[in-house]
Amino acid sequence: MKPTYTPEGTIKILKDRLRVAEGELSIIKGIGINSPEMKEAKAKIESLDKQNGVLKTAIRKAVNQIHTLKYENDVLNRKIKIAEDWVGQLREVDL
Repeated sequence: MKPTYTPEGTIKILKDRLRVAEGELSIIKGIGINSPEMKEAKAKIESLDKQNGVLKTAIRKAVNQIHTLKYENDVLNRKIKIAEDWVGQLREVDL
């Protein structure tokens, strides 16, 4: 014969289980947050965040240098083209 459950009894059982589960979860979180492994992981994350910031800055500087060098290269190529045209014109005149 199956035991009969009343809705009130089932609710009480579920509330008790929930309370126990919440308590266990609280304990697990407390232990996890203060554990040496967690502290080490947090320190490593902070260190990596700092390194990430340094690398982002270095990359931005490198990209800016690349843009500057490309611009300077374009200017020099135009000057070379002008000089070549000028030399070509001088050769046509036979100077």
